[in-house]
Amino acid sequence: METQEARLIRELADREAIRDLMYRYGRGVDSVNLEMVLSTFDDPSDLIVQSGSGPQQRHEGRRAVEAFYQGRAAYNQTNRLIRHRYKNPLIELNGDTAAASVYWDEIREENNTLIQAGGTYFDQLRRTPEGWKFTQRLIRLAYRFRIARNTDEAIKAGDVELMAR
Repeated sequence: METQEARLIRELADREAIRDLMYRYGRGVDSVNLEMVLSTFDDPSDLIVQSGSGPQQRHEGRRAVEAFYQGRAAYNQTNRLIRHRYKNPLIELNGDTAAASVYWDEIREENNTLIQAGGTYFDQLRRTPEGWKFTQRLIRLAYRFRIARNTDEAIKAGDVELMAR
């Protein structure tokens, strides 16, 4: 029988592993590392994307998830900056499954426009032999606005500085 101390250590380790999974996903998106992003998803897995109160775009099954992120990686490759930040993760463990949510903010440069966006990730997870993986991820965008309409002009004016990737 597992002692109370052993259960607490396992719970803390599971929570930390899930937070690490969230961070690896974000780092993979930011560095346009498709392999890293896809390594965070289980097989099978689903992805749901929703902007505000708009309709949900569903990508059901591992192949659909892979196709979505392959498209995003090709698009993100042209951006000069993508940076995610995570805040206030909530993780509910239930043995070898878990539910989690975390607020996210991102700053990205796309099509010569500097953008800030944010929302919430709502996740269903499963413990696998390789560690925790997303079985379902709902990306809900809460806001998106332009910081600089013309990034090149803002850089020239000294209002924005972007380092090369």
